[in-house]
Amino acid sequence: MERIGIFGGTFNPPHIGHIQAAKQAMAVLKLDRLILIPDNMAPHKALPPNSPTGWQRLDMLRLAVQDCPGIQVSDLELRREGVSYTVDTIAQLRQLHPKAKLYLLMGTDMFLCFQSWYHWKQILEDVTLGVFCRGASHEPAALEQKQTELKKLGAKVELVRMANENAREETLRATTAEERRSKLTQALGALLGLEQPPHRIEAFDISNTGSSDIVASMTVHLDGRPLKRDYRHFKLKGLAHADDYASMRQVVRRRFQRYLDGDEKFGQMPDLLLIDGGAGQVRAALAAMEEAGIRLPVYGMVKDGRHRTRALEAADGREIGLAQNQALFALVGRIQEETHRFAIEFHRQQQASRLRGSALDEVPGVGPTRKAALLKHFKSVRAVGRATVEELAQVVPKQAAQAVYDHFHGKEEQELCGSSQEAPGESG
Repeated sequence: MERIGIFGGTFNPPHIGHIQAAKQAMAVLKLDRLILIPDNMAPHKALPPNSPTGWQRLDMLRLAVQDCPGIQVSDLELRREGVSYTVDTIAQLRQLHPKAKLYLLMGTDMFLCFQSWYHWKQILEDVTLGVFCRGASHEPAALEQKQTELKKLGAKVELVRMANENAREETLRATTAEERRSKLTQALGALLGLEQPPHRIEAFDISNTGSSDIVASMTVHLDGRPLKRDYRHFKLKGLAHADDYASMRQVVRRRFQRYLDGDEKFGQMPDLLLIDGGAGQVRAALAAMEEAGIRLPVYGMVKDGRHRTRALEAADGREIGLAQNQALFALVGRIQEETHRFAIEFHRQQQASRLRGSALDEVPGVGPTRKAALLKHFKSVRAVGRATVEELAQVVPKQAAQAVYDHFHGKEEQELCGSSQEAPGESG
C-alpha cells in the first residue's frame, strides 16, 4: 500500500523549516511520497498585505523542493475557489489515490486545536495524523492528553520528532567532550537545515561611541571551541556617523575581500556566519557577500529582555528558537558573548590609545578625568579644538575651558588627530 503524506499551509514564503520538516516526515513515517499543497485562502488566518499570490508561492515552493526526491507540489487547492478546507482536499486526494494510506501532517499548535477544524470528524475517518513534535517544554503533556483524547474517538496519530529534538537527545548521550562538541555542531546544522555541520563558525559584532572609534570583531569557533589565533578586529573607515548596518556590510565585505586577495590570515572559509543583531544586520552581511560572490548561510543572534541569546534570526525575520536544546542555547550564547567581549576590548584599547596620544595632555589643569569627559562629549580632539569657551564650559569648569580654548587657539593652526595605529596582522 502506497504511503502518501499531505502537507498543507500558506507557505508564505517557503523556507528551510518547511523543507526540513518535509524531509523528516518522509524518513520517520516511511512515506513513498509527500505532497506539499499551498492553500488558496487559509480558513484560520489572513495573509499580510503585499504577500505573494498563491501561484507565486506555488512556484517558490517548487523551486525549493526541486532537488528533494519523493516530494512534490500540487496546485489542487489553488484551483478551487474560496476557502481551502482540508476536508475537501482529502476528499479529492482520496478519489485520486483510493488505495493509498494518507497521512495529514500538521504542527503541534494545529493538532492541539484540531477539534475546531471544519468537519474534523470526517477528516479522521480517512487519514492518519502526523504531528511535528519539536519538544518544547509545554508540549509533551498537552500532546499526550490530546493524543489520548482523539484516539478514544478512533483517530490514528503518529508523532514526527524533528531533527533538532533527535539531535538534542544524541547530544545528551555523548560521553566525551569531543563527542559532545561534534554532536552540538550536528544539532546546529540540523536546526538550520544545513547540508553539513558547521565546523567553522565566524561571528561578527560592532562596537562604537558615536562616529568615533567604530570597530568590529570577528571570532572563530572550530567545532564549538574558540580558535583565538584566527580572531580578527577591524577599524571601520569612511563612516560619518554610527550605522550598524553599514558597519556590518563593510566589515563582512573586507573579510571576504581579504580572502579573495589571497591573504593567508583570512584563508579559511567558514561554514556559517553568526551576526550580532537581527534581520537587518543579516541582510547587510548577505549584501556584502553577494558583492564578493560568496554564498554562505548567515543568521543573526538576537537577545531577550535579559540580554541573553534568545534565538537565531534569518534575513526574512524568521526566528529559530534555541530554548528546546539547552546545549545549543549555551553554545550560541557563548559565541555571542565572546564576540561582544572581543569587540568591546578592542574598542577600549582604541579609546585608551587616543587618550594617551591626545593633544589635551599639554593643557594645564586638564587631567585624565577632564580629558576623558571632553572626549566623551565632543568625540574627538579636533572637535574639542573647534569648540567655543561656552561649549567647553558645559563639560569642564570655566577656568579649564578657557585653558583648553587658549591652548588650541593661541597657536598656529595645526592638524589634530589621534595616534592609534593598526597592529600588523591583527586588523582587517
